[in-house]
Amino acid sequence: MLGKNINGYTVIDSIGSGAFGHTYKVQKDEKIYAMKILKPEAMSFEIQSEGFVRFQREIRALQKVKSDYVVEYYDSGEWIDKSVKHYYIIMEYIEGMDFDRYLKLHRTTFIKREDLMKDIFSQILKGLFDIHKVNIIHRDLKPANIYITIHSKVKLLDFGLVKMLDYSTITTKGKLVGTPLFMAPEMIEGKEIDYRSDLYSFGVLLYYIYTNKYPFTGENVFVLLNNIVQQFPKRISDTFPNISNAMENIILKLLEKQPYLRPFKDAKELEKVILDIPLLQVKVSLHKIKDKSFPKKRFFVRLLHTEKTEVERYLKAGGSIDGVEYPANYLPKYKNQLSDLKKFAIPFFFDPSTNRLAYSKFADTKGLVELPYVYDQYNRITPKHFSSLENIRKYTADVLNWQLRWDVDFLVAPFHYSKTLSDEWLSVDLKLIEESFDFKEKKNIKKEIFAGICIDIEDLTDEENRLELINKYSRRLPDGFIFYINNIYEKTTNRAQLFAYIDLLLKFKQLKRPLIAARVGNLGLGLMEVGIDSFSSGIASLTSFSEQTLLSNRQKGYDMERKYYIKDLLVSLKIGLANEILERFPGYRCSCKFCQNEYRIDKIYNCAKVHFLQVRSEEMKLINDKKSRTFIELAKSAKAHLDKIKKTGIVLPPYNHIETWIDVFSEFRR
Repeated sequence: MLGKNINGYTVIDSIGSGAFGHTYKVQKDEKIYAMKILKPEAMSFEIQSEGFVRFQREIRALQKVKSDYVVEYYDSGEWIDKSVKHYYIIMEYIEGMDFDRYLKLHRTTFIKREDLMKDIFSQILKGLFDIHKVNIIHRDLKPANIYITIHSKVKLLDFGLVKMLDYSTITTKGKLVGTPLFMAPEMIEGKEIDYRSDLYSFGVLLYYIYTNKYPFTGENVFVLLNNIVQQFPKRISDTFPNISNAMENIILKLLEKQPYLRPFKDAKELEKVILDIPLLQVKVSLHKIKDKSFPKKRFFVRLLHTEKTEVERYLKAGGSIDGVEYPANYLPKYKNQLSDLKKFAIPFFFDPSTNRLAYSKFADTKGLVELPYVYDQYNRITPKHFSSLENIRKYTADVLNWQLRWDVDFLVAPFHYSKTLSDEWLSVDLKLIEESFDFKEKKNIKKEIFAGICIDIEDLTDEENRLELINKYSRRLPDGFIFYINNIYEKTTNRAQLFAYIDLLLKFKQLKRPLIAARVGNLGLGLMEVGIDSFSSGIASLTSFSEQTLLSNRQKGYDMERKYYIKDLLVSLKIGLANEILERFPGYRCSCKFCQNEYRIDKIYNCAKVHFLQVRSEEMKLINDKKSRTFIELAKSAKAHLDKIKKTGIVLPPYNHIETWIDVFSEFRR
């Protein structure tokens, strides 16, 4: 083609080829232009049947677009080569490179430069707005049709041409041509399109820029087109965690299947929004983060709905409680229990019980089914439910509003159980944290938001995974963390798992946020010593969290077996066994105002719970006053006492977990 003269235009170079034609650098009257020669077989039926007159009429309509950000169409014509008729378009010639090549060369730098991204995005949207205001739809926005000039200016190419092309030519033996990756669902379905179809394509472009992937793919074009119409994209933050939540949400909204859900009245409004928000996460150095740790060590009691009387008795006798962890599904039925806490100024927070909703057994618990964020009482929730941004936002709002209704001291973002770091639920939970903070800001809520981390410990016995987890959760730093870790419990004997758990907590502690180690029983006393803020357990019960508890079916009237805590042994024992030990070893009897050195079964049964609250309060005071013996000393002493009791023939439950405590906590003292 070089040197060929086409109706006065001399071909001097080849610029490139695409699915529908070839583009050349041409010259006429000492001026340089770009000529796009369209493949005859690519022309639409209308163009082929009506001929050049129809083609020229379409080009004249496109020539109405006048914009600094859009390539100008100067002329059109027909050219016969070897008896084959070709149509061509003469366009403004641009020095530079297309955006596809630009990203291949500069993407790593580009996505770190918020100022540069905003400049380029703004110019693209200005170009789209100028096209749309003369009632033209680009229809083929993609990196190859965006040119970046040598002066870093944007020019949009090939706008409106797709209207004249036959899209049945986009496949060859089922193989994919680039353009469909950016097509809006309504284009694929043959429905009416408008400017929002171009905004969808712009959303695909943004997704591709941040992730270097397309939101939808398929092994052939037919699967791809189906996925565009039917599937939801994966969250960008899973691949590119540095994207801001605001920008991720804009992209997700642009990729909505229905045009009416893309909430921008035009490209200019979208441009303004993008210029007004951060595109990347704001990074704050750890040394600049305000330390929000609790001012003193705290023990949170996880209350059962049956413990109102014991708690009231303890508080009326002058007892104090640092705080209460309360299951959200106990309300509104047991609201009087909360009234007592407020009367005695006891702070409390909710376990929102959202992790239980992912298991079918939730349907057998009336309190769970009646929660305002349970939308289907017969089907468990799955990560797929949260593919839609609207579903995420509604769920987040309903979970937080339920907590606000009962005036909790701080909010807990919805969370769910993840088996591993690659679990889809972990991705969902991270997004729910982001949306919880957005909800807080929009509603001007002053309460702090804690993140619940609910995961299996085995995946965290690899230190790299522990580091990855903290990196994920520090992306949008919550005001505190609550850890519900599967297979970590008071009597754990797996040294590697216990070590990983403590190390995980200490790594998170570097974020200067309060940590609550949930449901760990007396193990929590040791965690206080190594620097963790607080822990929770039931009243001499609920000393573990496991996935199995999410599957369990608790019958109506459910109550925990009552146990009696003997602090010298660091164990809570069944009432009968505690009675036997206290009777034979008077030195272990408790002299608190509730026990008064009693050991008889009926007496210790009646005072077991208030006794526990009293003793735990005294233990916490010693820890906060720095007068407690070290946890290792307490554990060694407890083991010696238990060994002594065992030698007398009293049958004790296994207590080899205490040796595990001694070994692992000794490691952290080195």
